[in-house]
Amino acid sequence: MTNATNYSVIPVEVMNAQQNVSESSFLIFSTISAVINTAILATQLWSILKHKAKLSANQREAIGL
Repeated sequence: MTNATNYSVIPVEVMNAQQNVSESSFLIFSTISAVINTAILATQLWSILKHKAKLSANQREAIGL
Protein backbone atom coordinates (compact mmCIF):
# COMPACT_ATOMS: atom_id res chain seq x y z
CA MET A 1 0.00 0.00 0.00
CA THR A 2 1.43 3.37 -1.01
CA ASN A 3 0.77 6.79 0.41
CA ALA A 4 -0.62 8.92 -2.43
CA THR A 5 -0.02 12.58 -1.63
CA ASN A 6 -0.35 15.40 -4.14
CA TYR A 7 2.55 17.84 -4.11
CA SER A 8 2.60 21.04 -6.10
CA VAL A 9 5.95 21.76 -7.66
CA ILE A 10 7.02 25.42 -7.54
CA PRO A 11 9.99 26.41 -9.69
CA VAL A 12 12.96 27.75 -7.74
CA GLU A 13 12.86 31.03 -9.69
CA VAL A 14 9.30 31.72 -8.55
CA MET A 15 10.13 30.97 -4.92
CA ASN A 16 13.17 33.23 -5.00
CA ALA A 17 11.25 36.06 -6.65
CA GLN A 18 8.48 35.92 -4.05
CA GLN A 19 10.97 35.79 -1.20
CA ASN A 20 12.90 38.79 -2.52
CA VAL A 21 9.73 40.83 -2.92
CA SER A 22 8.53 40.04 0.58
CA GLU A 23 11.97 40.74 2.07
CA SER A 24 12.19 44.14 0.41
CA SER A 25 8.61 44.97 1.41
CA PHE A 26 9.38 43.92 4.96
CA LEU A 27 12.47 46.13 5.03
CA ILE A 28 10.55 49.11 3.64
CA PHE A 29 7.69 48.76 6.13
CA SER A 30 10.11 48.13 8.99
CA THR A 31 12.01 51.29 8.13
CA ILE A 32 8.81 53.34 7.89
CA SER A 33 7.65 51.91 11.21
CA ALA A 34 10.98 52.71 12.87
CA VAL A 35 10.87 56.30 11.58
CA ILE A 36 7.31 56.79 12.84
CA ASN A 37 8.13 55.29 16.25
CA THR A 38 11.23 57.48 16.54
CA ALA A 39 9.18 60.57 15.70
CA ILE A 40 6.57 59.66 18.32
CA LEU A 41 9.23 59.05 20.98
CA ALA A 42 11.01 62.31 20.13
CA THR A 43 7.73 64.22 20.41
CA GLN A 44 6.96 62.64 23.78
CA LEU A 45 10.47 63.35 25.06
CA TRP A 46 10.25 66.98 23.91
CA SER A 47 6.90 67.35 25.68
CA ILE A 48 8.33 65.90 28.91
CA LEU A 49 11.38 68.17 28.76
CA LYS A 50 9.21 71.25 28.15
CA HIS A 51 7.00 70.29 31.08
CA LYS A 52 10.00 69.80 33.37
CA ALA A 53 11.49 73.12 32.27
CA LYS A 54 8.19 74.85 33.01
CA LEU A 55 8.03 73.24 36.47
CA SER A 56 11.61 74.25 37.13
CA ALA A 57 10.88 77.85 36.10
CA ASN A 58 7.82 77.92 38.36
CA GLN A 59 9.86 76.56 41.28
CA ARG A 60 12.55 79.21 40.76
CA GLU A 61 9.88 81.89 40.63
CA ALA A 62 8.29 80.55 43.81
CA ILE A 63 11.54 80.81 45.79
CA GLY A 64 12.34 84.23 44.36
CA LEU A 65 15.24 83.51 41.98
